[in-house]
Amino acid sequence: MNTIRYWTSHDNKSSAYWNEWFTATSSVVNPLELEFLYDEKAPDYLFVTEHIYHIPRRFREFIELNDGRRISVFAGGEAISPDMNLFDYACSFDKTLVNGDRCTRKPPCLFFKHHIFTPLTEGCKDVVSELKSKTGFCNFIYSNPSAHPRRDQLFYAISQYRQVDALGPHLNNIGNRTSRTSHNWRRILVEMKRPYKFSIAAENACYDGYVTEKLISSFQAHTIPIYWGSPSVAEEFNPKAFINANKLSDEELIALVKNIDANDELWCEIASQPAMTNEQQANLAVESDRFVKFSAAIFDARPLEEKKRVPAGYWNDIYKRSLMRCGMPKWLRF
Repeated sequence: MNTIRYWTSHDNKSSAYWNEWFTATSSVVNPLELEFLYDEKAPDYLFVTEHIYHIPRRFREFIELNDGRRISVFAGGEAISPDMNLFDYACSFDKTLVNGDRCTRKPPCLFFKHHIFTPLTEGCKDVVSELKSKTGFCNFIYSNPSAHPRRDQLFYAISQYRQVDALGPHLNNIGNRTSRTSHNWRRILVEMKRPYKFSIAAENACYDGYVTEKLISSFQAHTIPIYWGSPSVAEEFNPKAFINANKLSDEELIALVKNIDANDELWCEIASQPAMTNEQQANLAVESDRFVKFSAAIFDARPLEEKKRVPAGYWNDIYKRSLMRCGMPKWLRF
């Protein structure tokens, strides 16, 4: 058993979380035979998330710990590219990022696997009964008011045709609100979407490869997702199973939604489609295997100095000092 002593900028510092994050398994199964141990004083690894960019204290801690001896790993869960001047290794949603053995991608279906309750290669088995159970038109469940403006634009555009029920804190027009603080909020989210024929599944940012639980949970609820976000979403999810709003004008989108809403046969045809084709599932297996091998290489028994990748010395030191001193926006300076 290889012990991994780590520090992290993330709120969740538990060993079970990071074991699962990197091994892509449950906390019970550990094929890489790793033991994760949180150590804020003398870690060997620094697991860095987007939190360092909006919590100044954590950025300062990271820079101070990132002294050239420790391995820094960017574990990205949002639509942001890693700074490879700071991180030895990085895992992000970017499918095109290549930097030797330093970068990989954690596939969305692996990252958000706890949102998957039924296989994505199976469509709705009784789509006619599913349609009869639908009592609502379209839902919109969000809490972040500062996302890309296109998300709210979709809400207002589709509302021109029929009322869209905003069930979350943002733009709420129903009264009841969901919360991620519930221990089973993933299942609650699916059940909240289930009564609706459509779900607005819009990301908080447009970033190629950034596909989140918003689309996955909509599939799980047997609604038709109205998706906006990753331009390449149709490479990973069956384009016949959702409405791709990335390249549609408001007028085109409204016309399409109106047509599907009025045509039960067409709704059933789309809703019966599997979220992923067999080919896409096979590609997912390959990418998942690549991620596990990437993790195995980071945490193997080699000395840390052999696994260092960030340039060390004069200019890298200047770069880190400049970020601390003047290279960051005023609201993030210390």
